[in-house]
Amino acid sequence: MSGGVKMFNKKRNRALRILVVAFLSVGLFFAGCVQEKPQEGVAPTPTEQKTKTTIYYGGCKVGGAAYSIAVGIQSVVNKYAKDVVIDIQTTNCGVENIDLVASKQLDMGMAGSVSLYQGYYGMGAWEGKPRKNLRAIHTYYITAVQAVVLKDSSIKSIWDIKGKRVAVGVKGSGSELRVREALEFLGITYNDFEPYFISYSDAVDALKTGKIDMAIFSTGYPVPKVLELEVTHPIRLIEYPPEYGKKLAKERPYFMYFEIPAGTYKGQDKPVPTVAGYTVAFAHKDVPEEVAYEVVKTALEHYMEVAQSHSRAKEWSRKEVVLDPILNMGIPLHPGAEKYYKEIGWLK
Repeated sequence: MSGGVKMFNKKRNRALRILVVAFLSVGLFFAGCVQEKPQEGVAPTPTEQKTKTTIYYGGCKVGGAAYSIAVGIQSVVNKYAKDVVIDIQTTNCGVENIDLVASKQLDMGMAGSVSLYQGYYGMGAWEGKPRKNLRAIHTYYITAVQAVVLKDSSIKSIWDIKGKRVAVGVKGSGSELRVREALEFLGITYNDFEPYFISYSDAVDALKTGKIDMAIFSTGYPVPKVLELEVTHPIRLIEYPPEYGKKLAKERPYFMYFEIPAGTYKGQDKPVPTVAGYTVAFAHKDVPEEVAYEVVKTALEHYMEVAQSHSRAKEWSRKEVVLDPILNMGIPLHPGAEKYYKEIGWLK
């Protein structure tokens, strides 16, 4: 092939490439300018749908009652709520939740009544640093003080624990704080007996083996580990003197006078007087009203589904469980929760 033909072929090929590129460019230009008009009635693409608000929720440690209920709330809200989803964050429970919500690192959380009261009013660990930007939503469950001994124990009343070995809960936990304060109100301090700062499970094991004389729990009732214990070791509950319990509730609104219902444990044929705190769901005051409204409305309307995560939620149809403890504390309700309670007639 001659050099002239070769040069011609090269020029022809280059010209063809230029034409192809030109036609493609024109085609793309018109494709970008002439788009089909969207058909009426066609559902918007996912990117066009309204984005739901994500609530970051402090749910305590995995495995506990509070975390289980938080999971139940998350389940029903994410299933039924139109504009809200919940993302549970594992935390060190109430004290940490209070600080995380107050600083807007979380939107909602839960805490024991003692901790929430002290945090809001600037007492205890929050001395001089009140968390006035917190708002209550609803009560999780009542955390009754339950003093348990084996049936043949020499301890017949709460006054008999002096000099004894007593499990009071993990040090610094909400349960231990409630137990300590309830005892101190009776004039009984840790100097009067030998306190064991151990978990519920370890306390039951120690009671069973005789390493301790009494275990005091402040949690939901019945305590599952105590139910396991009484299968092989009959137990008794020691009452909290009613006159002191009623006075404590009056003076310290994060406590309430309470009676553990008859039949809660084997051989318990009558109510046992005690005192109780409660675990409370709360939010930052800047969480939008409609968001908080949708969370509380969805959780309470589907409470039996929440109860599949923890049985204490079965009581959420009762105002005296869900709302009255909060009103007694004096911590403001979130406007969204207040709106819902007015809607169902629990508030005027």
